[in-house]
Amino acid sequence: MLNTLPTPNSYAVGDGLNLAGYNWDPSAKSSGPDFMIRVDHNFRPADNVFVRWLQNNYDTRGGDFFGGRPRIFPGFPPLNEVLRLGKNLAISWRRAFSFNLVNDFTIGFNRFRIENTLGESNKDFGDPNKLPPWADGCYGSFVNITSPLCGFPHTARATTVSQFIDNVAWAHGTQIFRFGANIRLYYQNDSRGSFGRRILVPEIAFAQDERQGLFDNLPPADSMDPNDFAVLQQAIVELVGIPASIIQSFRADFKNNQYIQDQHVPSHTRAHQYNFYVDDEWRWSPKLTVRLGLRWELNLPPYDTQATFVPNKPIDGSQGPVHYIESDKWYRNSSWSAIGPRIGIAWSPEGKSVFRAGYGLLFDTISLFQVTSIAGQTPGAILQCTTRIDNLGQASTNGGCEFPMGTANRIGGGFPISLPAPTSVPSDALSPPSQPNSLAPAVGTFDPNLKNPAVHEWNITYEREMPHRFTMSVGYVGKRGTHLLRNYDLNQIGTNQPGFVQSFNIARQNVLSGCKADGTSCPPGVIGSAPSLLLALTSSTFLNGGISDGQLRRGDIGSMAVRIDNLTASAAITAKGFPVNYFRSNPQFSQILYVDSGGDSYYHGLYVTARRHFEQNLDFSFNYVFSKSIDDMSVDPIGAPAALNTVSFSRTPTAFTTFAWTARARTLTTGT
Repeated sequence: MLNTLPTPNSYAVGDGLNLAGYNWDPSAKSSGPDFMIRVDHNFRPADNVFVRWLQNNYDTRGGDFFGGRPRIFPGFPPLNEVLRLGKNLAISWRRAFSFNLVNDFTIGFNRFRIENTLGESNKDFGDPNKLPPWADGCYGSFVNITSPLCGFPHTARATTVSQFIDNVAWAHGTQIFRFGANIRLYYQNDSRGSFGRRILVPEIAFAQDERQGLFDNLPPADSMDPNDFAVLQQAIVELVGIPASIIQSFRADFKNNQYIQDQHVPSHTRAHQYNFYVDDEWRWSPKLTVRLGLRWELNLPPYDTQATFVPNKPIDGSQGPVHYIESDKWYRNSSWSAIGPRIGIAWSPEGKSVFRAGYGLLFDTISLFQVTSIAGQTPGAILQCTTRIDNLGQASTNGGCEFPMGTANRIGGGFPISLPAPTSVPSDALSPPSQPNSLAPAVGTFDPNLKNPAVHEWNITYEREMPHRFTMSVGYVGKRGTHLLRNYDLNQIGTNQPGFVQSFNIARQNVLSGCKADGTSCPPGVIGSAPSLLLALTSSTFLNGGISDGQLRRGDIGSMAVRIDNLTASAAITAKGFPVNYFRSNPQFSQILYVDSGGDSYYHGLYVTARRHFEQNLDFSFNYVFSKSIDDMSVDPIGAPAALNTVSFSRTPTAFTTFAWTARARTLTTGT
């Protein structure tokens, strides 16, 4: 590997002696093709048909700069390439049954596929003799050597939507009636090489802080800077080939109740949406037009054709231990009552001014991307097996996993490059026991009563024709969002137990006063107090340790609660008389990614617009907006990461006020 790397040309990074960098300008390119074919034909004056086909390729070759995975060094394969393919078919038939009755019927489909090639961008991927499984993938690297190879398989997603649309318009007297349907059938197939940090191919890691070379001819550790000594130890285990761990994940085959070795986790999400509407536009008089409408949106809960598992009771543990059971959909609520009215009024009392007002209730749907994210958080969906080797060559592994042979060897002496299949089965993970936070699985689920996000929107506008061909508009827009989607951790560590904060503050005051945290060893003239609750939960040794001392000085009560919850010595806190859910509402799990529809939002906006109609080669416009938006943590699921949607965990309720104005002028000249 060292022989393949270019000579350093930059000492802006590293220590100027042992470590250095390499700067260059990697290249990448994007390519098509894109094309459209459309055929229109009039069978007769009353019948018109068109067929349209769109197809586009947008492939990013040579490295993915947007995803931060370029070609690191000249001559090396890129860390990732992105392949995109879009296809769209539409067949439409318009039939005029009479001069006042027209029907438009359209069928078609839209398909989009995206693939991140990742490891497959290297032609040697999968050959352990050419691409060893060192833990140098897209998420990390050797400590001392940058390894420019991506070590885990591709991720691909294909979404296909079949659509059927029918619109009817019927003019009768002073009214125009419209009604129709829009039916969408979603099919999304995912093939992922990783879920978060759980990668489905082996990774071998070198870490001197876990396993050192134990050579006896090294300089004494106290003869050099501690950081340099760590670099030396790391260089030894990397160059000599002494691994500290091997990690590999296995995907669950729930139908056969076994874990299998595979490079990808498939998911096949389906969702069906049926929308219907009726609309009446009534020209009441030459000065007044009224429009009324009603829309019914039946957006059924999505499901997975492979396996859909949901909790059998509230996942917060309020009704006892939770067991995941197979279901035919991700949540129960079908939102049959999603009926949205529409109303619009336009009134012109005289020819130079007009008042407009409207109201509508609109609904949104859940993104299938969010569904596949929750699917990956089913307990037991992926089992990550980690075998670690200590300085004595002794190996340890996590529960349900098998020990590989030869872990005491070096790389050149037969160290294993993969792990054997686990002994546990996926069904074992569907009813996890209560356990410390560090050992409990992280899961995700939907609120079983998830509702369709809805937005009430209303507006009123006054528009007036002014002198010199100017038009002035003043309007107000209001929006009220209800049942908006939220993502959050339902199982956060809590510190609101009676007396916990008070006991923490007592220990903190002891430390700040020069005592030990347990109230002993105080300086002369200082009397400490015993933090009784903390001592009952832990021990003096725990409280007086260096980690606790730092947390107490910083007032970091949350981190201390996590450490106490992770205590495994002499059983759990239940052995000391505390309930198993003392810190977490459900001790079966660590993090619970919970998606519900409890979000709220408000928007109020005042806008002023002045426009001058095009005349004498000049038009002019001026816009001013004063608005206020309030939102309590609703989240756009499309922008959320696939693993745990952690972007939403950091969100907090937000309120902001905006002022904006714009002015634009345009002139045209004639001649050359």
